[in-house]
Amino acid sequence: MTKTQNPTTLQIDLLLGVLGLDRQQLADELQLDRSTVSKSLSGSRANDTTKKKIADAIAGHTRKLVLGEATV
Repeated sequence: MTKTQNPTTLQIDLLLGVLGLDRQQLADELQLDRSTVSKSLSGSRANDTTKKKIADAIAGHTRKLVLGEATV
């Protein structure tokens, strides 16, 4: 773990990896800048609307994985 990566950020990155996503792909899907996604995930940007969009996208990918619809 790097100095700037907290345990929550590490968990999110691991989850994205399991889902076959990286931050850039998530940003592209949400039509957001990668830095906006990264700042939201690290906690340095406290925009609840962006965090909810990220959570919804991750939940959607998780749902697809569980239902066998994922293309990982």
